[in-house]
Amino acid sequence: MLARVGVPAWRVGISRVGNLVGRIMLGTKVRDMTTGYRAVSRRVLDGLTLTEDNFTIQLEAVVKAAAAGFTIVEVPIILSTRRHGVSHMYYSPELFATYYRLLLKCRRWLREGRAVPRPVQ
Repeated sequence: MLARVGVPAWRVGISRVGNLVGRIMLGTKVRDMTTGYRAVSRRVLDGLTLTEDNFTIQLEAVVKAAAAGFTIVEVPIILSTRRHGVSHMYYSPELFATYYRLLLKCRRWLREGRAVPRPVQ
């Protein structure tokens, strides 16, 4: 479970609703598909072709890894507000539309089996 310290309620709500929609649309058990905090083995990275950029690569990576049969283990973290610097994440209608389009792509990848891993050499 993800603990949150000092995170505004509106951000918590967006995260919860977004992850719920993602789980329903994709049929995955991953609770937090958009976290930027992941440990990924070299074998997984070598086995996936990632094409997204910005924040969307987080969702693409977890969906393709799951579809390719890799094990995904979620480790609890504490999310808090930024202490230094400025976030580049801007919650705009365009951001939500981009994530929705990516969820539709992810469904297609899962359905068509295009998220299978490349042979590791």
